[in-house]
Amino acid sequence: MSKHAMLPKGMLNLFDFAAVNPIQGPLMTQEMMLPAIMLQQMEQQEREMHRMSQAMAGDAEKVVQEHHDEKHSVASGNVTETDTLSTTSFNLVYYNPETNEMQVVKEHVSINVNDYSQKQKVGAPITAAQTAMAMDQSVGQKSTFPMYMNVATPLMTQVVDPYKLEDALKKIEIESPKPFGGSAGIVVAPEIFDKVEQKIENEGIHAEVVAVDTLRQVEELRGETLHQLDLQIAAFEHVIEELEVTDIPMEDLVIELPPLSSKRYLVLLKEQKQIAETVVVDMLIADLEFLVVVKGKLKKMGLRDLMDTLNKLGKIPGIGRIIQKKSGGDDDNGEDEEEEEEEKEE
Repeated sequence: MSKHAMLPKGMLNLFDFAAVNPIQGPLMTQEMMLPAIMLQQMEQQEREMHRMSQAMAGDAEKVVQEHHDEKHSVASGNVTETDTLSTTSFNLVYYNPETNEMQVVKEHVSINVNDYSQKQKVGAPITAAQTAMAMDQSVGQKSTFPMYMNVATPLMTQVVDPYKLEDALKKIEIESPKPFGGSAGIVVAPEIFDKVEQKIENEGIHAEVVAVDTLRQVEELRGETLHQLDLQIAAFEHVIEELEVTDIPMEDLVIELPPLSSKRYLVLLKEQKQIAETVVVDMLIADLEFLVVVKGKLKKMGLRDLMDTLNKLGKIPGIGRIIQKKSGGDDDNGEDEEEEEEEKEE
């Protein structure tokens, strides 16, 4: 935990819960113990939730193929894939725990991935900006849903055989077992993916090669997410420290936060002119602790753990039909094997 761990224990427990249960995060609003400036009614999230509900209706492979085709067909004039798929609109609401009420302080605030590209290193891939944006959205919602949806992108933009995905995952686990005791996760090194992919290519199993490449991309996005978490944690720590030890106006400091968080606090300071600096600091600390808790959970996950968490988002094409088995387990029953064989035949 960071040096600013000043929140009620219950708040940290809520953050801990949200870190591994992404679709439950927004429900914690009813349990919030501090004021908060939060996001609501995000269009991008609604689109993804609609896409997942389609997948859950049954035709998962068709949905992921449509999504795959959609990404490759968006490009004409000044309308680009980034502009179309990476702009998010939402309402900003101020939550008052004393009255248990949420007041809309600004409607239809938009953020674009380009706002984050400007803050990345020169030459950084677009995924860096997209990941930063997703993480910033998660902070604003106190939900890891946007963050995990970003990590799950490769599973929704490639047509992956779920059984080959499971086979590939098992082979990767064999090459990169958890540390002794199994208490911590392990980041799969690029050379592990290369080794497994080479073996599969030699066997001529193309569908499994696609699965390995998809898992590689998921792992890379997890790594990028951890990097962006570090950057955003540092930004919040800096602003909190400056507020605590200097007389610099709050408006001049919050602009140093990530773009969406900066907008949240600037709107708050404009609409709640009498708000005390101590209250703002408490809110910033809550955002910081959310980031710290999420980083701790994500860092401890193995690739299997990460896939299990992504599966909680809904029946994402490519992983929703995987027969979940822990590596080395012997608790399979005949019914599971029969169901798997029946689905393969279909």
